[in-house]
Amino acid sequence: MYSMQPFILAKEASESTKSVVYGYLRRIYPLFSDLVFYICLMYYYESEYFDKCGEGHIISDDKRTVTRSVFGVWNSTVYCHKWINSNTNNIITWTFKIAKNEDRGIAVGICSSDDCLNGDFQAGTVPSYSICTNGYMFIGGLYTPAHQYEKLFEQSNIISIILDLKQAKLCYKLNDKLKDLITGITKRDDVRYKFAIAMTNEGDCIELMDHFVQ
Repeated sequence: MYSMQPFILAKEASESTKSVVYGYLRRIYPLFSDLVFYICLMYYYESEYFDKCGEGHIISDDKRTVTRSVFGVWNSTVYCHKWINSNTNNIITWTFKIAKNEDRGIAVGICSSDDCLNGDFQAGTVPSYSICTNGYMFIGGLYTPAHQYEKLFEQSNIISIILDLKQAKLCYKLNDKLKDLITGITKRDDVRYKFAIAMTNEGDCIELMDHFVQ
């Protein structure tokens, strides 16, 4: 039996992604049907989701939510699905909600490998770039006090992490306020990135709400 899952995932694409496909079709063939639109969108759009995790994290059945199941240290990582080629000028945005946070112990960022499932992606991968609840920044696992900001994550916050490969920087957006976090992101043909998360407090929970590429 034919699966409708690719069409369901395509309908979840962000409005900006749908606009890109719609605009392209309008240029090449103005009189296209809804079916043609969704078929093209299905091939253009690849859904982002939590793909795999180490011990101590649980990914929900719909792969949109991840929860820390036991208290721990930085000994488990959650990876998203999509690889991002670094040597482009794309701008990639991940938007997520801090569904629960016990005031510490959340790190998010990008890393160039996904083999630290039962380790710390911040320290186990080079290049990697991450930010923590308390505003600390880590580059390749090394703490960088020059990048320290105020507390970044609070419960119920909806936050966007933006990888701007055109300007080689990682940005943070909350309440329509955009901050440059880390500049000088490594860009090479042999480097690609994934979005990664680690949590330490039992019950901490993050929901992936949106993802799009410009």
